[in-house]
Amino acid sequence: MLFLFNALRLTLKHYFKIMPYLFLGFILYFLINTIPFIGTVLALPVLVGMAYTTTYVALSEQPLKSAPLFIGYEEGFLGKNILYLLVQQLLTYGITFVVGGRLFLHLLREIDFESLQGPPLYWVMLLFTVIFLPAFIFSMILAMVPYLLADPKFNQTVQNPLITSFKMLKGHYIRLLAYRIPFILWYLWLIGGSVFTGIWLIVNTMLEPTGGGIFVVLWLLSGPLHVLLIMPWYRMVHTLLFIELRRNIS
Repeated sequence: MLFLFNALRLTLKHYFKIMPYLFLGFILYFLINTIPFIGTVLALPVLVGMAYTTTYVALSEQPLKSAPLFIGYEEGFLGKNILYLLVQQLLTYGITFVVGGRLFLHLLREIDFESLQGPPLYWVMLLFTVIFLPAFIFSMILAMVPYLLADPKFNQTVQNPLITSFKMLKGHYIRLLAYRIPFILWYLWLIGGSVFTGIWLIVNTMLEPTGGGIFVVLWLLSGPLHVLLIMPWYRMVHTLLFIELRRNIS
């Protein structure tokens, strides 16, 4: 718990130093992703720039490179950065959400909106297992990949950041899980709130007005809070862990 508070303290201490770049990186990542497929690939090196910002600007107090968000696009590194990050994203999100998406469509067919009866519990548990459990496991194993690619001491011509991330975190997965638990609860709130809000809108539009408006308002306010505080705090937690463990890189 002290580790999380320390990460929050550093986030707030360096907030106006790192947040403009993280916010701009978030906007760039979103905008580039609007380009079908190719945009998803081209946006990946922005993650390297965001990792660099927290690691080398906020903590190491090193001079800020010009255009730090674009260091992942530097000549000689762009191709490998995209390759490694694409593999990371596919393992973490792609495969699981393709399978989970088909299961989710099946779940929608099970919902009776008129009686508000949902799908059987086993389908809900299966959806969670298929989508979130594998994605969470791979996100743990590959958590250090963007930070490794942003580290000038890391030689990606002779080292694979996917394998190195796994080796770095070996013996520390319980720690990482413990650090992520508050954020997991937060994301469950965001996901649950989005589902509730969607159902609330459908019910209030197609059927008769119901209560729950306060819950929807609170959920809508969670968006700005996520971008302005939770997201940089989450990145700082991983930054501190990376700095601690990078001595294990061989």
